[in-house]
Amino acid sequence: MPSDWPSAATRNNYFIAINLQPFSLYDFKVYRESANGIIIAPVLSLTVRTKREGIHQLEAVVCSQTEIVLSWIFDQGSKKRKVFFTVIMTPETHAPIQTDNTMIDIHKLQPSTTYTFEVCTHDTNGKMKRPGVKRSATTYD
Repeated sequence: MPSDWPSAATRNNYFIAINLQPFSLYDFKVYRESANGIIIAPVLSLTVRTKREGIHQLEAVVCSQTEIVLSWIFDQGSKKRKVFFTVIMTPETHAPIQTDNTMIDIHKLQPSTTYTFEVCTHDTNGKMKRPGVKRSATTYD
């Protein structure tokens, strides 16, 4: 193992890697140490790709005949800035909703109707980035 490689020693069965770059490949190798301190060849090798910056795991939960709750996770990577979202719905029974929250409660929907929600972010100049992440849900009868 070259001396300039980052390394971590732990007696636990896990370690946490922080400050990784979004959408990048990383190779991890787990070595075993013998009783006399000699490092033995890798016993485990894995390659992982970190997720992209942006919206992940958009969920739409139907709460009633007229209400759906949307929630999502937003990963902005190393960029720490104020982020806001626009939620566009089809059919367009509501105007686009702007929020800085990652959960919204949408009321006054029609029963037995399928809605498609698109959650979009905005660039640093405030321009909406499309396409966003989409999810559909149908209100109760």
